[in-house]
Amino acid sequence: MDERFGGKIAIATRRNKSYVVKVVTVSTEEEMNLMLNLTTNRARLKHRNFCTIRNYELEKRSEFCGDQCRIDMYFDWHPNDLEKEITRRAHEQDHFSQEWICSMLYGLVDCLHYLDEKGCYQGDIKPSNILLDESGTPKLVDSYFTHFGRSNF
Repeated sequence: MDERFGGKIAIATRRNKSYVVKVVTVSTEEEMNLMLNLTTNRARLKHRNFCTIRNYELEKRSEFCGDQCRIDMYFDWHPNDLEKEITRRAHEQDHFSQEWICSMLYGLVDCLHYLDEKGCYQGDIKPSNILLDESGTPKLVDSYFTHFGRSNF
């Protein structure tokens, strides 16, 4: 389990496919409704360069200390990110082609435009938040829930 990204992260396998499972636990009804709303909205976002929620599960529990709600979100798993790829290539002096760089940038800009049209803002774009699938296609991830609505910054 990894505690980054606003929840615990783990790798799970279902039907011979690996997924990243992001687990978020909240303790109030208000937090649960907010997280469920954000998760539902996040699951509707579909773009070839955006890491998509494939499924999510909601579990409510009443315990001695109070009620808890757990949301498990299943994302496609891509083991490589741009930060690791840059480091690997720098060590091996294996440079990116200009064509790949242009294609990657176009895909990310197109994805950000799509998110902007949906009123959604990523807010933390950096190489470690750009996953690469098996063919090298960039997949933008959110390090926390993607915000619906602009910030003041």
